[in-house]
Amino acid sequence: MKNPTSWFDIPATDFERAKKFYATILEVELEDYPMPDGKYALFPHLTEKHGAIMQMEGANPSMDGVTIYLDGGDDLNTPLGKVEAAGGKHAQDANRREWVHGAFR
Repeated sequence: MKNPTSWFDIPATDFERAKKFYATILEVELEDYPMPDGKYALFPHLTEKHGAIMQMEGANPSMDGVTIYLDGGDDLNTPLGKVEAAGGKHAQDANRREWVHGAFR
Protein backbone atom coordinates (compact mmCIF):
# COMPACT_ATOMS: atom_id res chain seq x y z
CA MET A 1 0.00 0.00 0.00
CA LYS A 2 1.68 3.19 -1.17
CA ASN A 3 -0.77 5.77 0.18
CA PRO A 4 -2.90 4.71 3.15
CA THR A 5 -5.16 7.76 2.93
CA SER A 6 -8.19 7.10 0.77
CA TRP A 7 -10.32 10.17 1.44
CA PHE A 8 -10.84 13.01 3.90
CA ASP A 9 -13.80 15.26 4.71
CA ILE A 10 -13.52 18.70 6.29
CA PRO A 11 -16.93 19.62 7.76
CA ALA A 12 -18.15 23.17 7.23
CA THR A 13 -21.23 25.05 8.40
CA ASP A 14 -20.51 28.02 6.09
CA PHE A 15 -19.66 26.16 2.89
CA GLU A 16 -18.72 29.15 0.72
CA ARG A 17 -16.54 30.64 3.47
CA ALA A 18 -14.74 27.32 3.94
CA LYS A 19 -14.14 26.97 0.19
CA LYS A 20 -12.70 30.48 -0.01
CA PHE A 21 -10.55 29.91 3.09
CA TYR A 22 -8.91 26.68 1.87
CA ALA A 23 -8.58 27.93 -1.71
CA THR A 24 -6.81 31.03 -0.41
CA ILE A 25 -4.43 29.46 2.07
CA LEU A 26 -3.55 26.49 -0.14
CA GLU A 27 -3.61 28.44 -3.41
CA VAL A 28 -5.83 25.87 -5.13
CA GLU A 29 -9.16 25.76 -6.96
CA LEU A 30 -11.83 23.58 -5.42
CA GLU A 31 -14.33 21.81 -7.69
CA ASP A 32 -18.00 21.87 -6.64
CA TYR A 33 -19.36 18.33 -6.50
CA PRO A 34 -23.04 18.26 -5.49
CA MET A 35 -24.15 15.22 -3.49
CA PRO A 36 -27.73 14.08 -2.77
CA ASP A 37 -27.38 14.71 0.97
CA GLY A 38 -25.11 17.75 1.01
CA LYS A 39 -22.50 19.89 -0.68
CA TYR A 40 -18.91 18.94 -1.51
CA ALA A 41 -16.02 20.93 -2.92
CA LEU A 42 -13.20 18.67 -4.04
CA PHE A 43 -9.56 19.50 -3.51
CA PRO A 44 -7.38 19.08 -6.61
CA HIS A 45 -5.70 15.71 -6.84
CA LEU A 46 -3.02 13.95 -8.84
CA THR A 47 -4.28 10.44 -8.01
CA GLU A 48 -7.60 8.91 -7.05
CA LYS A 49 -6.80 9.67 -3.40
CA HIS A 50 -8.17 13.03 -2.34
CA GLY A 51 -10.75 14.81 -0.20
CA ALA A 52 -13.29 17.57 0.11
CA ILE A 53 -14.93 20.27 2.14
CA MET A 54 -18.42 19.05 2.96
CA GLN A 55 -21.64 20.47 4.33
CA MET A 56 -24.43 18.13 5.38
CA GLU A 57 -26.62 17.38 8.35
CA GLY A 58 -24.69 15.88 11.24
CA ALA A 59 -21.27 16.95 9.95
CA ASN A 60 -20.06 19.76 12.16
CA PRO A 61 -16.67 21.40 12.44
CA SER A 62 -15.08 20.73 15.79
CA MET A 63 -11.83 20.70 17.71
CA ASP A 64 -11.87 16.91 17.19
CA GLY A 65 -10.51 17.30 13.65
CA VAL A 66 -11.42 16.04 10.21
CA THR A 67 -12.65 12.64 9.07
CA ILE A 68 -10.01 10.62 7.22
CA TYR A 69 -10.84 7.40 5.41
CA LEU A 70 -7.99 4.91 5.22
CA ASP A 71 -7.49 2.54 2.31
CA GLY A 72 -7.85 -0.95 3.75
CA GLY A 73 -7.00 -2.67 0.48
CA ASP A 74 -9.09 -5.14 -1.48
CA ASP A 75 -10.28 -7.12 1.56
CA LEU A 76 -11.35 -5.05 4.57
CA ASN A 77 -11.37 -8.19 6.72
CA THR A 78 -7.56 -8.09 6.76
CA PRO A 79 -7.10 -4.74 8.54
CA LEU A 80 -10.31 -5.14 10.55
CA GLY A 81 -9.06 -8.48 11.87
CA LYS A 82 -6.07 -6.69 13.40
CA VAL A 83 -7.98 -3.95 15.24
CA GLU A 84 -8.47 -5.64 18.62
CA ALA A 85 -4.98 -7.19 18.71
CA ALA A 86 -3.59 -3.70 18.15
CA GLY A 87 -5.50 -2.38 21.18
CA GLY A 88 -8.45 -0.90 19.33
CA LYS A 89 -12.15 -1.65 19.14
CA HIS A 90 -14.71 -1.46 16.38
CA ALA A 91 -16.60 1.82 16.72
CA GLN A 92 -19.37 0.69 14.38
CA ASP A 93 -21.14 -2.51 13.48
CA ALA A 94 -18.68 -4.43 11.31
CA ASN A 95 -21.34 -5.24 8.71
CA ARG A 96 -20.43 -3.92 5.31
CA ARG A 97 -22.14 -0.69 4.24
CA GLU A 98 -22.08 0.15 0.53
CA TRP A 99 -21.62 3.77 -0.48
CA VAL A 100 -21.19 5.70 -3.70
CA HIS A 101 -17.37 5.75 -3.49
CA GLY A 102 -16.73 2.31 -2.00
CA ALA A 103 -17.43 0.14 0.99
CA PHE A 104 -17.04 1.24 4.59
CA ARG A 105 -17.00 -0.73 7.80
